[in-house]
Amino acid sequence: AALAFLKPVSSRIDPSDRDVALSYLARGLEAHQHSVPLWALYLHLFATRNEGNETRHLFQEALRRMGGFCGLLWSMYAEWEKAVPERDSILSAAIAEGKRALDRGEQVSPIV
Repeated sequence: AALAFLKPVSSRIDPSDRDVALSYLARGLEAHQHSVPLWALYLHLFATRNEGNETRHLFQEALRRMGGFCGLLWSMYAEWEKAVPERDSILSAAIAEGKRALDRGEQVSPIV
């Protein structure tokens, strides 16, 4: 699973330390909005503190800002979503976006 190696560590992070890390990552994303590693870490940490619509919106925003297909972020989004119908919808959207990217001649990273 995407970033599975972080789960044992992130579950033990003090909430105030997590908020500091999120603050640093947010500043990094301001300067590097297309950085997959920064988005992946930010989304992972953010999702450990918030499981509602705010996290869902942030995944969608990250995918929009990437400007292309990113299999890792789509995979993380689908893994985060607990409800089966929504997860199926995310995976269908990922497939459609990947196809559009290929049709445009873009390089497509795999869903891991």
